[in-house]
Amino acid sequence: MTKGYLVISLSKARRAAPGSSMWILALTALTVPLAVQTAKADSWNTKANASVGWNYNDNPTLRSDDSPLKRKATSYGSSRATAVLEYATPNLAIEIAPQVTRSFYPNKEDKDLESTNIYLDTLTEYNLQRNSLELILEYSNLSLLTDEFGDGSADDPGTGAPGANFRVDDKVQRYDISPQWTHQLGEKNQVSVGMVFFGSDYKLEKTNRADNQNKQVQISYNHNLNSRMSFGISVLGRRFESEKLAPIPVIDINLKNSSDSVGVTLDLNYIWGERTNIGLNIGRTKTDSKRDVLISADPTTPLISTSESGITNTIFNFIFNHTGYRNSYSVLVSRGIVPSSLGIENTQTSINISLRRRLSERLTATLGLNGFDQESINSQQRAFDNKYRFLTANASLAWRFNRSWAASGVYTYRQNSNGTGSNSQRADSNQLGVSLTYLWD
Repeated sequence: MTKGYLVISLSKARRAAPGSSMWILALTALTVPLAVQTAKADSWNTKANASVGWNYNDNPTLRSDDSPLKRKATSYGSSRATAVLEYATPNLAIEIAPQVTRSFYPNKEDKDLESTNIYLDTLTEYNLQRNSLELILEYSNLSLLTDEFGDGSADDPGTGAPGANFRVDDKVQRYDISPQWTHQLGEKNQVSVGMVFFGSDYKLEKTNRADNQNKQVQISYNHNLNSRMSFGISVLGRRFESEKLAPIPVIDINLKNSSDSVGVTLDLNYIWGERTNIGLNIGRTKTDSKRDVLISADPTTPLISTSESGITNTIFNFIFNHTGYRNSYSVLVSRGIVPSSLGIENTQTSINISLRRRLSERLTATLGLNGFDQESINSQQRAFDNKYRFLTANASLAWRFNRSWAASGVYTYRQNSNGTGSNSQRADSNQLGVSLTYLWD
């Protein structure tokens, strides 16, 4: 699943809304109890697991060898608790998935690397004879170390761009709201209208990072050629805004970025077999960007400079999925527009590959590869902002030695590079970890 904004299907664009945590939690608190009131207690299906682990990493902050911010190799503990609550009737489906992770370091000099990450994802679907409604709410509160190095979620390699002023004690909160309405025109045709709202809020203000907001509207038409193949077209518009205080001594420089985009995409989906499907989406977007530089955050102060630019980008998604009892795999290659923590939008080309093989009834092997390459969406900003590349690969072996307990070993390799030409820097890390998991199902 790509996490870029200018994607084809709103079900894949799980980005959403700026606001306070009280607001997003209030929406969740309103949606969930209303849905729960319609359900009987025995209609809910609950799965949960809790795990503890120990890890060794030779470069825990993923910094280059000449960086003063690089830390020595160290070992640390980790824990995770996850639950999935599901409810389904012919008309209503609800999924609530909270997760909490925690890392802890025994060495005093590494205590600032400790983090607690919180995730809450909800999905509500309501279906009538010719209409369906979908609402996705997502909230996350992540340490900067987790977020910037690509571990923010299971299916997203991260937005990257750590910037020059890395602070391990920084945190970011993200708020996502994605409502969508779909109407069935006939047996083979349907239209949908959806909105995507997204916001990022960093704890520390005077750093190289920027709070940002994204608002998007998308209208789509889809036609089923037969029981296996369908095609469609989508038209979308997006508004992106960000603001940050540049870390300059004596005087505060306020940087504001904004951009407006319109785009069209063509969509093609093919069901190869009962467990295999292929999707291809490709389109073009036109983006007009503006950057204002002010002396301070005071709106009455004069501008130091203003720059404007426009650019047209190609975006696409190609996905190949197969889910089987013994073998499962997925391949996603995509290009989209995503925000970075530096407060600008980037074109991001990414690849995500996942392979799982059940070696026996209790033994499962998994291989994964996630990577992306990104740069600013317009040529003017490319002259000042670094390119960024991130890659992570992992191999794991899990053994479920009885119904409730499982043990696993994981090797993870990470690599990132940022900069331009001779000024680029590269960092690598290797991590080995073991974990023990208890499962309720």
